[in-house]
Amino acid sequence: MKKLTLLLLFLASMLSSYGQLKAPAAKQRKVYINLIDGTRQSFNIWQVDSITFGYDEDDSLKADIISKPVDLGLSVKWASFNVGATDSLSVGYLVGWGDATGLNRSLSLEYYPTLNPKGNIINTENDLAKVMWEDQWRMPTEGEIQELVDSCDWTYVHEGDARGYLVKSRKNENSIFLPLTGKREGSDDDVTDKNIGFYWSGILAENKDNAVMLSIRESGRNTTEMLRSTGLAIRPVYGDYRQKVEVSFDEANVKKDKTSATFPLNFTGSLSFVSEYGVAYATSEATLDVQGNSKVKVTGEPKESETIKVTGLEPNTIYYFKAYAITEGNYTESEVFTITTDAKFPIPEAVDLGLSVKWAKWNMGASSEYDSGDWYGWGDPTGEKTSTISSEYANGYTKPSICGTSLDIATQNWGEGWRLPTAEEVKELLDKCKRTAVTKNGVAGYNLTLNGQTIFLPKGGYKNNGVVSYENYSCYWTGEQDDALHPYELAVYSSTQYAVITNTNKALHLHIRPVYDDGSIPGGGASSNAYDKYAVDLGLSSLWSSVNLGATKSTGIGKYYAWGETKPKTSFKKEEYEYYDANSDGFTDIGHVISDTEYDAVKAAWGGKWHMPTYYDFQELCEQCTWTVVTLSGVQCFEVKGPSGKVIYLPMTGYYTSSSESPSYESTKARYWAGTLFTLPTSDPIPDSYAYSYNLDINGNPKDSQPNKFYRYWGAVIRPVRTKN
Repeated sequence: MKKLTLLLLFLASMLSSYGQLKAPAAKQRKVYINLIDGTRQSFNIWQVDSITFGYDEDDSLKADIISKPVDLGLSVKWASFNVGATDSLSVGYLVGWGDATGLNRSLSLEYYPTLNPKGNIINTENDLAKVMWEDQWRMPTEGEIQELVDSCDWTYVHEGDARGYLVKSRKNENSIFLPLTGKREGSDDDVTDKNIGFYWSGILAENKDNAVMLSIRESGRNTTEMLRSTGLAIRPVYGDYRQKVEVSFDEANVKKDKTSATFPLNFTGSLSFVSEYGVAYATSEATLDVQGNSKVKVTGEPKESETIKVTGLEPNTIYYFKAYAITEGNYTESEVFTITTDAKFPIPEAVDLGLSVKWAKWNMGASSEYDSGDWYGWGDPTGEKTSTISSEYANGYTKPSICGTSLDIATQNWGEGWRLPTAEEVKELLDKCKRTAVTKNGVAGYNLTLNGQTIFLPKGGYKNNGVVSYENYSCYWTGEQDDALHPYELAVYSSTQYAVITNTNKALHLHIRPVYDDGSIPGGGASSNAYDKYAVDLGLSSLWSSVNLGATKSTGIGKYYAWGETKPKTSFKKEEYEYYDANSDGFTDIGHVISDTEYDAVKAAWGGKWHMPTYYDFQELCEQCTWTVVTLSGVQCFEVKGPSGKVIYLPMTGYYTSSSESPSYESTKARYWAGTLFTLPTSDPIPDSYAYSYNLDINGNPKDSQPNKFYRYWGAVIRPVRTKN
């Protein structure tokens, strides 16, 4: 033991005499090359002189023979054999999509041809058919492949080791043979599905990892898509490359006004083959037809961006549009684009200056306060007359005022409450407001200011026989005329700013600045109910509304209701009726008279003292009023004139039955609900199936149309009435 201890001490002393152990030498840097077969080659860095990327001509694929084009009577001619083959039975090369070398075997998409290709490769440097065969040879489009599938008879052939399909044209009986090729995934030894034919097109798929290809199998032929790195065959085609023409609207830059719309169009594809393009339009999608007559067309080839203006449209109307292009007799269509044209008479804000009426923010026919609008003859509710003969304006009308009547352009187009101003209201405006000559947005006119509120009256003169005169004057109609039937106008002279109310010729065309009359309840004081402005005292037991429930002007149809339901709808099947009990096949009892109850749609919508008319309200309206057929703003109506001399208008609205998808007889008939249940005996086996409604026929005598029965679950409109104060 003592000897062992001495030996260890000796060794320790020897080690200490040699110093400490040192770290190893620096690591040798290497170059590693990873091959697609999974192997790795390595070299010491001092062994590598340089790394060069280049081309080896000896490794390039060669086209030993090029096919002659075969005419199958289709849009292009087809090769008789595949790229890389020398006869029709051989498969040829199986290459990745966009690999112009044909030699890549990588599974990485970055080589086919890039990780994120921008689009199709036909006739580009990545089109192997074009690169190897040149001339007009190229890869086929999806459409050309589909044409081959659809226009030929396909017969399976097994000849020796070759299997495939004889493709015989039904156009001229010429044929080509397409062998079953299989597909390669990676190395040349990795060919699978040899009982299927796979052929590339030059078209990138929507999923850009894939491209479009033709699949040929026993179950059929179809175009589908495949991962771009997959090796498939290529059967070239010969002929011009005609990219599919597509057309679309530049929706963000479409412009419209009352009677026109301007459409920027975008075109792509082979535009040199386009013979005509344009925009078709209709007022319903069902009747929109690019081959019809309602279109604006241009003959010739379009540029990539074109603009087409459609004119002659109706104001405030929904239109449906399609852009189109014709290529060799074939139509290409865009998606449907819908617009609503601007209203002929856009309705402005009513400005409260603290006067007896509110004044419109802008003129009739304008769309902003800086727009002077159009010029109109006096008493022309359409705003379309151009005659210079005064007797053609408000002909035969001898009353002192047209304000709020069927001759008032503001009332007829902006709705109840709006009308021409009286001379007294114009005088009030001039007397109480501060008037200042100003120019706004380049438009000269006058500010009229009171109580911190301002309206702007643009200058614009008047128009006589289509010619504008005195543009520096402000000339505006009132709704009143003198005993000689000369209407009054407001004229503000530019030189002195002197304002005068004077009379003039009806056939002159002036601007119009309407007023909004909140009014007060006939026979009573001011009201806080917003709908009381519609009340008209015909001299009957109740006040009648000038508009239907759900409408804002006298010619408006409004909404359709089932009897006793308080919400409008457009489907009126019995089983959908709120008060029908399917278990008993009967109706819930909601009362004999529902006017002014919780089942009253008018009371629910308008409140206050408004309610549905009863049977007796309609009976009184029928018997004590004068009824005349009139047409207002293109709508057929009955003008109903009461004992007081005031009138309301009942438009033809049609009605819904249980089988209607839209109103029946909308332009010639109407049904107006009464709030009274029909309790007389009927042939219907279900009790209380009917309620009273007033049945109007534009071709009939309303005096003969006392309220009668109407299925309570069908759809009719409602004309509200109000209890007098």
